[in-house]
Amino acid sequence: MSSPEIPNAILVDTPQKLNLLFRQLQDQPCIAIDTESNSMYVYQERVCLLQVSIPGADYLIDPFEELDLSPLGTLLADPSVQKVFHAVEYDLLCLQRDYGWKMVNIFDTMLAARALGIKRVGLGNLLAEEFGITLEKKYQRADWGIRPLPHGQLRYAQFDTHYLIELKDRLTKQLNDANLWDEFTEEVQRLINVCQRAGDKPPEDESLRFWRVSGSRYLNGRQAAILKELFDYREKVAKRIDRPTFKVMGDKTLLAIATEQPRNFEQLSYIKGMSERQINRHGRKLMQAIKRGSTAPKQYPLTTPIPDESIRNRYDLLQSWRKQRAVERGVESDVIVSKDVLWNLARQNPATIADLESVQDLGPYRRNKYGAELIALLAEQ
Repeated sequence: MSSPEIPNAILVDTPQKLNLLFRQLQDQPCIAIDTESNSMYVYQERVCLLQVSIPGADYLIDPFEELDLSPLGTLLADPSVQKVFHAVEYDLLCLQRDYGWKMVNIFDTMLAARALGIKRVGLGNLLAEEFGITLEKKYQRADWGIRPLPHGQLRYAQFDTHYLIELKDRLTKQLNDANLWDEFTEEVQRLINVCQRAGDKPPEDESLRFWRVSGSRYLNGRQAAILKELFDYREKVAKRIDRPTFKVMGDKTLLAIATEQPRNFEQLSYIKGMSERQINRHGRKLMQAIKRGSTAPKQYPLTTPIPDESIRNRYDLLQSWRKQRAVERGVESDVIVSKDVLWNLARQNPATIADLESVQDLGPYRRNKYGAELIALLAEQ
């Protein structure tokens, strides 16, 4: 890691240290935050570390110590305190899932960089560009659920937030200089709203989760029934050994088994991903799953209404307009307007500027900037 020497972060792993941290945070107008989770190593991921930085100090909170973190949730919901993240979407979803926290007044350094047309928006790229710092990539796929966490891993986590406030200040100036502040804050709020709606959705029907497997909707009813049995078996194994499902068996392997329906171990061995070790470990259970699926009720995906031709035509027209706008400005297309908003526009087909107010997630900045164009475009169609 090529960077100036900075003091080690303070590991917060006792109630006393946590209380001291909360006292430090009380008068801070801005705090930098990040999280580390263990999705690559367990069946059900959880937040394993929370990094918090303020000017002059970095803190690493260990949630495995069963600390009362509710005051931090209150702080995150305080509109008077700015919270700085990089690529906040995943953190929002994880913190909402594990703690029920909802946040306001967020600055996302990645969204800011995208609004400015910066091409390489990873944190490492931004720190290298702005501060001449090179972050080591050694711990990008590290297991954050292990204890104790190695010193190098803790140091790596510290750098995820140490420079965020200063980076935020620099990007804020660039946004203001480019008259992009209102657009940026509107996009941050849209992302917050999307994440909150996702978190507020009722739990997914577990019996339908096998449709998540890519390619499953191309199966016939019998093959889909077999896939469901294979999927359920894999879930049980992954849960029992507390490992991610992909470390038990990959989706492509499940799909291939459901498609080919092998009748014995020899035929099973022809399936890509089924090594001798996998067959020894899972072969008998997989054959039983295939047998169950062969007599179970056939499965068909829930039908999603296909947009009629006029809606698809409007969407294509809007997408072409968005692409042209993005090229002119030198940004990615979704910086102009998100894909979901384009579909909402295509479905609702607003005829007046006032009609645009009912289009979900199309905020006032974009209504004012693009509203007349959008209405004229839709009228032509």
